[in-house]
Parts: sequence; structure tokens; C-alpha cells
Amino acid sequence: MIDNGYILIVYISQSINPILLNSLFGVSELDKLNGPFIEDTVFNEPDELKQRIMNIVDYIRRYI
Repeated sequence: MIDNGYILIVYISQSINPILLNSLFGVSELDKLNGPFIEDTVFNEPDELKQRIMNIVDYIRRYI
């Protein structure tokens, strides 16, 4: 994950957990993922896993 305060880049490898992929992007297979995504559209629906990731992003952004 790379965040400069303007752009958040998330590297996703072929070995991503399908549960994480589905939770974040609503797809079960990596080849069905079409990006780029706008952060607000990815994190707009409440989900515990998404909230944990946003907490990490928010923490990082405090120090940029």
C-alpha cells in the first residue's frame, strides 16, 4: 500500500485471499477486477474488514 495523501495505491497479487478481494472490491476473482477505483466508491459500504483497512490508511495519512 502506498499513499501520498493524494493517491492511494494498493498492490494486489495473484495470491490475494478471495474473502479480502470480495470484501474490498465485490469480486471473487482477480481477473474480474477493473480499476482504477475511486476510494469513496470502494469504502462507501460498511464492512468490518474495509473499516480496518481505512483505519490503517487514516493512521498513515496522519504522518504525511
